[in-house]
Amino acid sequence: MDGSTAEAATSASPLASDRASSRPRDLPATGLRSSDLVELLESSDPADLHELDLLGAVAGWQQVIGQALAAQAGVVAELMARRPATSSYPVDDLCALATTSYGAGALIARGDGLRAHPLLADALRTGLLDQRKVDVLLDEVARLPRDAADGVLRAALDDADGMTAPFLRRRVRRLVAAVDPEAATKRAEKARSDRCVRLDWAGDAMAWVSALLPAADAVAAFSVVDTLADAAQSDGDDRTLAQRRADAFGDVFGAILADGRTPAGQRLPSRQGDAPGIHLTLAASTWVGDDDMPGELAGYGAIPAPIARELAAAATRLRRAVIDEEGHLLALGPHLTRTPDPATGYRPGAPLRRFVVARDESCVFPGCRRAAEKCDLDHIEPYDHDRSPVEQTIASNLPPLCRHHHRSTTHHGWRMRRDSQTGDVHTTTPDGITYVRPATTILLTRSAYEHALAGPPDRAEPPPEPPPPF
Repeated sequence: MDGSTAEAATSASPLASDRASSRPRDLPATGLRSSDLVELLESSDPADLHELDLLGAVAGWQQVIGQALAAQAGVVAELMARRPATSSYPVDDLCALATTSYGAGALIARGDGLRAHPLLADALRTGLLDQRKVDVLLDEVARLPRDAADGVLRAALDDADGMTAPFLRRRVRRLVAAVDPEAATKRAEKARSDRCVRLDWAGDAMAWVSALLPAADAVAAFSVVDTLADAAQSDGDDRTLAQRRADAFGDVFGAILADGRTPAGQRLPSRQGDAPGIHLTLAASTWVGDDDMPGELAGYGAIPAPIARELAAAATRLRRAVIDEEGHLLALGPHLTRTPDPATGYRPGAPLRRFVVARDESCVFPGCRRAAEKCDLDHIEPYDHDRSPVEQTIASNLPPLCRHHHRSTTHHGWRMRRDSQTGDVHTTTPDGITYVRPATTILLTRSAYEHALAGPPDRAEPPPEPPPPF
């Protein structure tokens, strides 16, 4: 809101005359630097502000965030501009700053987009747009030529202030389609190559499975799930329609996993020497009911003990594991040997591969979370064919790396080492900056849980000061 709107609304409020207050009525403000705006906001005590002025303060802080994001985007754009145009690894530098590849890619896209479209950067700095709306606009116009994109953005900005991000996205898509219908058709045909299925974490032992499909395939899949959900309804079934749909969706794949065959009758292929399935880590004390420590579901994370016990009871096969007092994996498999059988060549055998995958869980490159079972097992110390594989293809020398980051370490100057004492993986950039990935904790131990609940240690009372000398 502008200053006149805030003033008029405040005057009409019956609470406005109840008490005098220091009100940031003119926020967001277009003429203030971020430092001046922060100083103004910090000088106002929220407890002394009228309700309407609190909204102004919220808008002011949102403007500070926008100014910071715009400044950050400028720095990222400059950083990327200095990288060789032929480099295929610009994301790695930012990803190593403890963000994900997706997050680093979003930073780069925002930096490039705001540099290409200054009107969006101005809208972000002045508080007209927030980060989400900026990213929506940049995403939707990314496929348009520069001039056409600027025209769509100017039209979208006329209504952006009063729209939520999803409604803004819908409006922009209509504008984009109207700019060049023939090009829109070609983009739709090309977009088919982006079809995919994703697993995304949610809280409380839940997760999202989402699929990007051609529209007709998506409608067909949902029709099947919807029909199964309708057929599952019976007297006394108190599940909602949404819950029955979710159960029907899960039952389809649970049946395939249990049978080990596809609906066409083909046997499910193995991966990394293992049959497909779910992998659960659960303390023996939790399994027998002595405690309720959470279990660990591979590919997801912690799940409550009762749910973990239910999954373990339904499992057709169990694989034992030994962990140390920090929750790190020591041994895995039927014999529980601390060192899996050494390899007889360059490639690790199934037991060794299975141990490494369970130990690290994901690609060990900073910020990457690709599942270890889908990664290459790279040799930290390059393999020497003149030496015995027993000394080289061993667990301590084999980190899982996704194919992209495997190439980073092999061809682009990134170096790695694993600390033999802690299991931490140290990754050094071509510029000499080192990042540390702590050894993976595959199960929260009871001692770690008790330590977390204990809080900070009690501080001893300071000794009394000695009496003055006179």
